[in-house]
Amino acid sequence: MSEQSKPGFGFSQTDDAIRDMVASVKPRPRQADVSQSDTAARADDIAREVGFTSREPTRFVKRRKGPAEPMQQLAMRVPISVLERFAKFADDENVSYPKALALILEKIGR
Repeated sequence: MSEQSKPGFGFSQTDDAIRDMVASVKPRPRQADVSQSDTAARADDIAREVGFTSREPTRFVKRRKGPAEPMQQLAMRVPISVLERFAKFADDENVSYPKALALILEKIGR
């Protein structure tokens, strides 16, 4: 069927209105006088005005060197009370879980 011989199913007026609306849309030329930094700053200002917060890191943390010796995975199921005590120990000593385990082994002489 050609374009003109297709049945309109009662929507031909709507089809014409949509076709006219789409035909009236014209692309706007790009504004060359606005720099990207100005646009980014303006977007940041608008975001602050409406309450958005930045997801960008506020500071960069220098990456630590890796361990001096090879590592092995350790996974175990322990009672919650034991895990809570272990986590509190690591927090109190301000160390990671692997370092906390090493400290415990040092304290018991192993």
